[in-house]
Amino acid sequence: MRTMILVAFSLWAGLAAGQTRPEPSPAADRARLEPLAQAWFKENLVPFQSDVLSRPELKAFVDMVGDARVIGLGEPTHGDQQSHSFKTQVVRELVRQGKVSMLVLEMNRAAGDRVNKYVHGEGELTEVILRGGIFQNWRTDEFANLVAWLRAYVQQSGKEFRVIGVDCQDPAEDLGVVFNFLDAADPAAAAKARSDFASLLESDQKGESLIAWTKSRAKSDFDHFDGLAKGLEELFARQESAWKSRPGYSEARYAAGTARQAFQSYQFEFGTEPVDYTKIPMEYWGRRDRFMGANLIAQLGNDNAVLWAHDGHVQSWLPETYLQMGATTVGVEVRNALKEAYVSVGFAWTRGVIHAKLVEDANDIVAAQRRPFEEFPLACDRPGDLGEYLARLETPRFFVDGRKANADTKAWGQLPYYRGSLGWAVFPDRWLMNPDQDAMQTFPSHDILVYFRDLSPSTLWRIPPRPTAGS
Repeated sequence: MRTMILVAFSLWAGLAAGQTRPEPSPAADRARLEPLAQAWFKENLVPFQSDVLSRPELKAFVDMVGDARVIGLGEPTHGDQQSHSFKTQVVRELVRQGKVSMLVLEMNRAAGDRVNKYVHGEGELTEVILRGGIFQNWRTDEFANLVAWLRAYVQQSGKEFRVIGVDCQDPAEDLGVVFNFLDAADPAAAAKARSDFASLLESDQKGESLIAWTKSRAKSDFDHFDGLAKGLEELFARQESAWKSRPGYSEARYAAGTARQAFQSYQFEFGTEPVDYTKIPMEYWGRRDRFMGANLIAQLGNDNAVLWAHDGHVQSWLPETYLQMGATTVGVEVRNALKEAYVSVGFAWTRGVIHAKLVEDANDIVAAQRRPFEEFPLACDRPGDLGEYLARLETPRFFVDGRKANADTKAWGQLPYYRGSLGWAVFPDRWLMNPDQDAMQTFPSHDILVYFRDLSPSTLWRIPPRPTAGS
């Protein structure tokens, strides 16, 4: 079963080229249960006619979500247009109806803070989208338009609205916030911390990614830098009574926490030697989600929120065997905290052309990050693919509430199918070949399922570069 533990990198391993693709679940079980579930789908799905939902269609979806405290809006890939457009329409409608007052992004703390400041009238959109630390795959027309709309909404309505990032992959930026606070609160600690993390800061100044820096270090350096980050966390905890009234304390303490989370999330990427990802404990792959879930709950306050993230992060259920091994998702963590007040929305599709970066093997990540996005034709249209099964319903776009499934459909939903989930990178020759990584249950992994038969590439925000002097 694919638990999305590698969704950030979309790595596939374990099958030689030309080897027969394993079944994701017993074919006999699928043949027995598929017709029963098909009847339920046809009676309960809500079709929509185009990528832009009509008012009644949008109302039907928002009514289906109900009065959830947190709504996890997934996306099947980081590089398609349809799911991102669908999400922006839903977010706007939820905000208009006053059902949410917070947008939680699978985005680093600093990038989320810049979006929040822009929504409240500070900054310029191009700077926020292209140079504000937003992941490249979300530098799209759809996301930029949503951010601009939220700014107009706040200015026009005068209502409170927050945007936060809960991811933890930018320790250099987070440490900068810590250092700036310590400059006034404890100058000696600030100077020492800057010296301690000098190599990371220098790497960041060169525009290198976090994983590029970890790969340039010794494996033993993890304990060193994790210990330094832990020391900063403990410093803020010890000084809480003395510092909490100082401006910026809460944000600096949050930043100290996310900086340490980054080191722990990249522990096995420290070192120059190749990594055998098959030998890494599953608990490790759950760390980032566990951190993001904790960050979301800690920052939620009295708000109702939309969580914008990948399907694999928002899914609210994993098999017990995976949970016992330490796997988790943001959605599982939020469901544990909020119970039925959390609703997860996942996506499925049959064929498409997707923006992604080419990755050639499991240890090709640093080089892959530097490659441009390309358009990859991909499909989920073989027996055992969820997209192939849903295409037989002959409804090209629909959503359906899996929480209302009958017993036969729930039994079908427990059968793993190859799902077609894709992060920012793809290894085309091993697309949907390993059921342990690429297959998952449909229900109850997500509460609501949205289906598109066809996906098109994301609309990358291709703004011309700023002219240089003399040009």
